[in-house]
Amino acid sequence: MNELITIIFNLFMMPFEKISLNKRRKELITKANGKVLEIGSGGGINFNYYNPKNIESLNVLDLKFNKFILNHKLNKEININYITANAEKLPFEDKYFDTVVVTLTFCAIDNPNKALEEIYRVLKDDGKLIFIEHVLPHDKAYKNLANSLNSTWKKVGKCNINCDTYRNIENANFKISNYEKFGNKVFVFIKGIAYKI
Repeated sequence: MNELITIIFNLFMMPFEKISLNKRRKELITKANGKVLEIGSGGGINFNYYNPKNIESLNVLDLKFNKFILNHKLNKEININYITANAEKLPFEDKYFDTVVVTLTFCAIDNPNKALEEIYRVLKDDGKLIFIEHVLPHDKAYKNLANSLNSTWKKVGKCNINCDTYRNIENANFKISNYEKFGNKVFVFIKGIAYKI
């Protein structure tokens, strides 16, 4: 069932990837460096964007890994450590990572604020959080539509489409830079790099 959901989700996301997400992933993920933690890697779509020259280690965390990610052909210069754990209780020491990468994942975490507290804890003081997320639209009609569709979408896509991730990141004592909002109608996305305050 987990594999079927991944296939359906990937098919649904394909147009978004081609139109806007692909180039933004490339722009951001290449900035990851040092000891890297990626949370919620899904099918491993970010893997090919990492620059092996900048990566000391790549730790990939998810609640459960499916055969797609475990069979993913990544550049062999990067060794991946797969960790099964919850983002709300990261199994790492304080100030361990240089970079944390989260793309289209906060929406699927039960308590994203707790996960952000954990990310803050495991990031070095000069570390960075790289993110791409979808958020609640500002337009009233589309906001109402997103709110009405949320319970159904959560069953299909396993995520909330009415998140306020920008505010959550700021409230977790991060300062956001390289910020961009893109997309339209119901599916609006944000991307950026956040640093500890």
